[in-house]
Amino acid sequence: MTANEMPGRPAGADPAAGNESVATLAWLVEALGAPVAGRWAQVRAAMRAGSGTSAGTGASTDGWTDGWTDGWTDSDPWLARDGRSGGLWSPPDLIDAWPPPATGGFAAALAPAVRRTRHRAPAARGTSPSAAAPAPVPAGEPARAVREQAEAWLGGAVGPLLRGVLLTPDAPGGELQAAAAERLALPSHIELPPPWRPADAFAGRRLDLLYNLQIGPGGRLAPLDTATVRAGQGEVWREHWARLGAAGSFAEVAAAARLAARLMRHAPLAGALRRAAGSADPVTGLLAVGVARRWLLALRAMAWLEDAAREEWADVRPADLACFAFGAIRPAWPRPAVAVSHRSPEVKPALRRTGLWASGRCGIDATSVPGWETNTGMVWSLFAATPGIVRVHSPGYLDSPWCRREAELTRHLVERGDFLAGRWVADLATSDLGRLATAFADWEEASRMPMPGGAPARAAAPPARVLAAARVVSLMPLAPSAPPAPWTAGDHSPAEVPAGHRVWVPAPPAAWETAMLRAGGALRVINTMLADAELTNSLVAEFLLGGTEFPGPAPTGNAGGWRDYRSVFRDLQSWCGGGSAEPALRLPAGYPATQAALDLEMLRRLPELGPGGARLGDALTAFEFLRTVWPALPGDRRERSPAVDCRGLTRTRWPGDPRLSLHRGLLAMRPATPVWVIQSAGQDVDRWPMPGDPPILTEHFLGQFPWMRESRVGRDRIRALVAASGLELSPALRRRCREGG
Repeated sequence: MTANEMPGRPAGADPAAGNESVATLAWLVEALGAPVAGRWAQVRAAMRAGSGTSAGTGASTDGWTDGWTDGWTDSDPWLARDGRSGGLWSPPDLIDAWPPPATGGFAAALAPAVRRTRHRAPAARGTSPSAAAPAPVPAGEPARAVREQAEAWLGGAVGPLLRGVLLTPDAPGGELQAAAAERLALPSHIELPPPWRPADAFAGRRLDLLYNLQIGPGGRLAPLDTATVRAGQGEVWREHWARLGAAGSFAEVAAAARLAARLMRHAPLAGALRRAAGSADPVTGLLAVGVARRWLLALRAMAWLEDAAREEWADVRPADLACFAFGAIRPAWPRPAVAVSHRSPEVKPALRRTGLWASGRCGIDATSVPGWETNTGMVWSLFAATPGIVRVHSPGYLDSPWCRREAELTRHLVERGDFLAGRWVADLATSDLGRLATAFADWEEASRMPMPGGAPARAAAPPARVLAAARVVSLMPLAPSAPPAPWTAGDHSPAEVPAGHRVWVPAPPAAWETAMLRAGGALRVINTMLADAELTNSLVAEFLLGGTEFPGPAPTGNAGGWRDYRSVFRDLQSWCGGGSAEPALRLPAGYPATQAALDLEMLRRLPELGPGGARLGDALTAFEFLRTVWPALPGDRRERSPAVDCRGLTRTRWPGDPRLSLHRGLLAMRPATPVWVIQSAGQDVDRWPMPGDPPILTEHFLGQFPWMRESRVGRDRIRALVAASGLELSPALRRRCREGG
């Protein structure tokens, strides 16, 4: 890279001796060189040439976008749109910098309560002897948690396809660089779903593909269901967030960042990007420089994380640091211009009456729609790459664990170091909310920049040469002999969440209804192993309902083996009179192959059921609900989500109540849609024994979530859908379904 294009070395920046991410950043700058720098200069100039245009999410007359849908999310894979109205392209001078903050006037209006954070960006070169060459990964298998967190960083930095390249040792003959180039070019050969095409400015949607596509069994490209991609994040991002959110110690967090940084010193991938950046194909060049930018930004965040993990912390947890740093490369947009740290019961009622509440440019937990983030990731993403942070100090502010964490981490940004240049932190009292609202309204109005001549801002279409040069074919596998991987059902526009997002909340089924769901799931799971409906029915009748022990392991690896399955079927049988020899549920003769394929797909979504894992009964109950009930509920799959309603429940009731089996199972499964939790203020569900770290929506007053349309999935609907699912119900069970109770 040339001197004026290289990542900057701000005055006073301390050399980060021993920081692997700094060393890799310096190495990568040199490895990418002039081709990437030159291509970034071209992209930056093209973005700035449309600086009066919008990249928003509302539809315009020519198919492009001219507005901002407040509160809802789209994607910004370039991380180059700012927080002003319309989401203007605002690329920084340097390829490894976040968009320059556009909040100077806002911060000035809050003076003298504002303090700037201490921006300590790593130096561009010469900070470590190891910066000149790739560093080998130390011998020995790293701990599983460290390895998984490192893989999450690799996936966020370059995407799953190219992560596979980073995890492959170099080979002679340039084969690995060629493989990297082939994977990088894959999105260029993919026919975008129609609603995605108008939003593909600067190959943005193709970057979304690159960061979500994965290689499946046999080296083939796995199908991607576009309905699962929310705010640029598909299901693979659930894995990223879960792994980082499981960090158990600060040493583990630092070790994972160091391991990822060493793995990133990978000459074949850097060489592939360098070569692609100079390609005559415009889409390939855009993809190369987009990946290079995301990779460099990830290293900036990782460098901060390595240093922060060495500090002493009182309230901040290891997962908080990891998710804060990772949130800085999350592709969701709008990216808030300001985020508000506050004690909810004391501040939210007043905050709701201000213009901040309804604005997508203000990060407030109650008005933010979760995607694939964990709860920890959802909270810290509000602050991670946000140029302004306001701490509202109410009387009970420090009584909240989350407020103490936010206060401690933001204090670290001010006093010790921050990766985001130009960030500021303001400390206000609750009596200052009116002043805050006025300053925000004035800034928001001033930021609504019209086109020259007064025309409304609108989005820039990608250059015609970019669209013309893209080869349009089906998803292409890496193995030449493999058939094209199709788009699955749901060719929807990317992850914008519209007003009125429907949230389906299942009512707790009765005990016999839970037994029916559970047995239905068990039948389908067993049939995935036997692949024969008649044989599956015979196994249930003769072995599980009879007295003969069935040899061999159960299909799910649960600790109780076939005994657990026997309990499942006998429980349902007891609700149907018990004396009947006819099984209450059977698979129909000639069970269709299409149905068996759906069962196999759902099987891979089961959680771990071994010692310490989820309960088999809970998982099977949720299996059948997601397999039979959820697909039949009305609404676009992109515009609906399931939620577990914990309002009115207690921590002691949650783990043992049999009527909550479905709810526990939904949180344990890995469905194709995020599952959220709704709680009332003061319940502290995050301290309950729940699997994972699901996003938690805390209700402090009615109507708090303006984007949510809550609908109940009643028991009658669950019964009717199971009865019509194609399974054969015995007369006794069909009668129970008809009569209810």
